[in-house]
Amino acid sequence: MKPEETVTVEKNDGLVNPPTDTTTSTIPEEATELTLVLSQDGIINLQSAAKWAKFIAIVTIISLIFLIFNGVQSIYEGSRMLYYGSRVIAVGFVYIVVAAISFIPTISLLKFANYAKEATQSLDDDALQSSMDRLRFTFKFQGIMLIVYLVIVVLAILSFILNAL
Repeated sequence: MKPEETVTVEKNDGLVNPPTDTTTSTIPEEATELTLVLSQDGIINLQSAAKWAKFIAIVTIISLIFLIFNGVQSIYEGSRMLYYGSRVIAVGFVYIVVAAISFIPTISLLKFANYAKEATQSLDDDALQSSMDRLRFTFKFQGIMLIVYLVIVVLAILSFILNAL
């Protein structure tokens, strides 16, 4: 067993020459990990969020499957068209690519829901950590995709303006 270490914390209220109010607490040296305790309301909110996340993920997966079928149908129909067939085929490929990319955050959202449900049922810290990691990944991925989308929109607007000149 390691000896306990004494930590000194000084409070500073933002004054130029603050009076020194020193509080001393004893923290074991092994305690390097922070903990977070969820209240009953926090657990209920996490359960509710998990249910909604699962619903949204399932509906999105079904919608993406329809989008893929629509893309395949567009490719098939475009190959049979004499005029504008190549454009219809290109739209079909875009549908399929967008759906494939959209599956990534959707599956991550579904994993968040499953981990959060497990964490709230068994009060498992590891499951809670995994659920928060999946939620972080989902929002990060969607944020990056939003940035890419905005860049494409700006480039399209600039292209339109430059072509109009």
